[in-house]
Amino acid sequence: MGLATGEWFQNAWFTRDQEPAPTLTSPLTAEPWQRAMAAAGYRATIVVRAQQEFADDTLRAAVTDSIGVRGLPAILVGVPTPHDVFLATQYDDQGNTLRGWAVTGGNTIRFDETEIRTLTEWQKQTHILVAPSMRITRAERRVVYRQALQRGLTMLREKEMGAFHAGPATYDAWQKALLDDSPAADEKSLHARRVAAIEPLIWDLAERRAWAQVCLDDIAAETPEHAAELRAASTAAKQIHDHMWKINELAGGKEPGDRALPKLHDADTRAAIADLLKKCQALDAEIAAHIEKSLNP
Repeated sequence: MGLATGEWFQNAWFTRDQEPAPTLTSPLTAEPWQRAMAAAGYRATIVVRAQQEFADDTLRAAVTDSIGVRGLPAILVGVPTPHDVFLATQYDDQGNTLRGWAVTGGNTIRFDETEIRTLTEWQKQTHILVAPSMRITRAERRVVYRQALQRGLTMLREKEMGAFHAGPATYDAWQKALLDDSPAADEKSLHARRVAAIEPLIWDLAERRAWAQVCLDDIAAETPEHAAELRAASTAAKQIHDHMWKINELAGGKEPGDRALPKLHDADTRAAIADLLKKCQALDAEIAAHIEKSLNP
């Protein structure tokens, strides 16, 4: 999806009215999913929980229509776990039971064609439904790439996304949350607040910039006239990815998902992490400048 939409540059975790309570977000509108499907050569019905009410009947009808009538798989985002995508190719019990494959993300997409899974009560978990409705002519590859870079540039520079800080404003909110020393009920609550400013945000950003590096390198290979700028942007994206791992090390983390982070108690450690976040903010600005030059040589 990122290669077609530029979503690898989204930074939106802190709400503008409650900065110390970060949360991972998916695209809040259908638009990026429409662009991704169009790039793949499909028109689709897309339902986003954040935008509209999820009625079970509506969801089942969209899935059974896509699979049973059009012979096209349906894509469910957020099942069987919140970080998975489910590709449904069969249904039973009028769409209440689905069969297909789970695709797990990360720096490497994990998909095993031999592991066919069955889902029930999927309506409660799904937060985005993508139901292809018809095949269309795919846009020329260079057009798709240019649109993705344009969208990525916008995401790197826009400071608001709905109720969330975005782009450079995210880094400001992030540092503020990390360095917040306002009173808490007890030491345990204070540490939990600090951990929430690190985990899992650093892994979300690390994954996004890892994919940014992959996508920028792919586009550079397809557009050699812009390769120098795009590879420079890719290098900066890798630096951000590496800084996230360094932040985990500074905090005393052992691996992704480790929420102990014992070194966050230390003020100097938190200051060092904030300095790395400032560097990442500058690197994102550098990436934006390189992308802009590639779009307007």
